Amino acid sequence: DQPLELPGVVRIVAPLVGRHRRAGNHIVAAIDNVEQGGQGPILGLAQTFPDVPIDHPHAEHIEDLVSIGAVQGHPDGTFRPSDSVNRAEFLKIAYRVAGIEPSDTATGCFPDVVSGAWYEEYVCDAAERRFVQGYNDGLFRPERTISRAEGTKISLEVLGISSPTLQEKDLLGLGFIDVSPYSWYARYLHRASSLGFYPPGFLTETTFQPDVPLTRGET
Repeated sequence: DQPLELPGVVRIVAPLVGRHRRAGNHIVAAIDNVEQGGQGPILGLAQTFPDVPIDHPHAEHIEDLVSIGAVQGHPDGTFRPSDSVNRAEFLKIAYRVAGIEPSDTATGCFPDVVSGAWYEEYVCDAAERRFVQGYNDGLFRPERTISRAEGTKISLEVLGISSPTLQEKDLLGLGFIDVSPYSWYARYLHRASSLGFYPPGFLTETTFQPDVPLTRGET
């Protein structure tokens, strides 16, 4: 019956009579009734990062990732949702979301994956599982910004979602003017789109922009 403070949102002084959970440094509450005669449910989402307001299009998903330890803020307390993500960072996030623990014996997979680097076990475990194959020159480029196409493939692979080879008619029906039906990522895009994988506003009606870097917020 103590007052519940939701920073930046609302101060609830009535008993919390509903579903609520703590995620990271915030509380999400679906309140079925506030005092007598309340009109529930009411949703309260407290802001964790000063640069991710509660009306940010990716706020809820960012908070969920924080709650499971998949992402964290910067030392200054910000999240910087518009910053880019590199390939090693994205792979670690995908592993955390999928609940996969990389093998600590996975080493020496690519010549540019530094021995003892924080990302070595993630990259080398992913290579052993065939989640990633690297580039044609044999490098992985862990610090290279990850693109939308690469992020789509890695996400599906790590989450165990199959992306079977498609018939030509299916590939031609993708409908994106910037995606060749014969590109290496076309089947992953088709699969992800069919599952509603992408958040609202990520795709336009005619473009995917496969080479555009993913941001922290989009990730």
